[in-house]
Amino acid sequence: MLFLGMCNPNLESLLGRNIIDVPNTIEMPDSEESDVRTHRTQSQNDRTFGGKSFNQLFLLVRPDNRIVGISAIFYEVFDMQTLKKLVKVYENPTRMYKLGELEEVLSEEEDHPNITAREYKVQTIECGLDESPTLIFWEKLDFTMSLRMAEQNNKTWLTIEKK
Repeated sequence: MLFLGMCNPNLESLLGRNIIDVPNTIEMPDSEESDVRTHRTQSQNDRTFGGKSFNQLFLLVRPDNRIVGISAIFYEVFDMQTLKKLVKVYENPTRMYKLGELEEVLSEEEDHPNITAREYKVQTIECGLDESPTLIFWEKLDFTMSLRMAEQNNKTWLTIEKK
């Protein structure tokens, strides 16, 4: 059995593994309707990735029980120190983006008084690590990895997928 250590920075090593090798997983409801099922693993002990704690992983599993995707949510936005740790392990990101100007594209009065529906769009601007990116992508030989950071929610989402 594979043990997910508390300090395993290389989560991508789970890709291609059989889900039965990962202890304490629970198949999520309604995932049987898709070709890819979602399993959740939770630990009483926090694990870390880039020095940041998380306690559960979401694993995407094919019908042959092989793990093809990994997701985790961190309840904080990764700071520069954390990003530099990840660059040491995974090298420089392939692409990075920050959010540009927010533009209102639609505003409609609803049937209820004092309610207006608004739709906005925002452009992403390619940037460097020192420009506070909100989207970061690594294209590696066997997998892709992305980070999506949202300051308004104080969260970072990690996704790793097998190529």
